[in-house]
Formats: sequence, structure tokens, C-alpha cells
Amino acid sequence: MERLTEHYGDRCIRIKGCTSAYLNKERKSAPASNAVVRLAAYEDTGLEPEEIIELKARMEGLEK
Repeated sequence: MERLTEHYGDRCIRIKGCTSAYLNKERKSAPASNAVVRLAAYEDTGLEPEEIIELKARMEGLEK
């Protein structure tokens, strides 16, 4: 899957092609920047959505 975010500097993340940068942690009253930070964290895993679903199902099976 093509990455939509990029790390900008050593502490910031931004949407590719955007000039605004967000800190790399969530903030209480900043839903848009929190969404960017969470998307970047997901992209950092390198997993596809199908792989996430498969891993979740496997983990739920282990918990029972």
C-alpha cells in the first residue's frame, strides 16, 4: 500500500505533499493531527489491512 504520511524532521509527521507538520504524539484537542499521527503509526507497522484483520482473529483465538 502506498504510504500517505512522511516523517518530517526527527519529531514531526505530515501528510505527503503538505506543508503543515504535526508532532508525533496525540494531543487532547487536535483531532485532525491525531488522525495523521495514528495513520503514520499504522503505516509504520508495514502491514496491509488484511494482515491486521488476520492477526486480530488469531489473537482473539488465543485469548479464549
